[in-house]
Amino acid sequence: AKELKCSSQGGGCKATCNELHAPVPCAAAFRGWEACILNLPTDQWMCDEFAGEPTPKPAACPKERKAVEECIQSPPAPPQK
Repeated sequence: AKELKCSSQGGGCKATCNELHAPVPCAAAFRGWEACILNLPTDQWMCDEFAGEPTPKPAACPKERKAVEECIQSPPAPPQK
């Protein structure tokens, strides 16, 4: 956020990461997305105009982004007991 000069008040990035770690049907896809974005160089990030938080550019991590989008559109069924 500092390098990009985002207007963030702080805390948003941590909250978003915590949400990614919550147990959800698409947790594996989210972990893949997180692993990819954590390794992105600064030039692959931008400031979100609404929240003022750093966010990956739309073209960053295309395979991982697609996996998350597909999972959200059609999440796996919960395990049968």
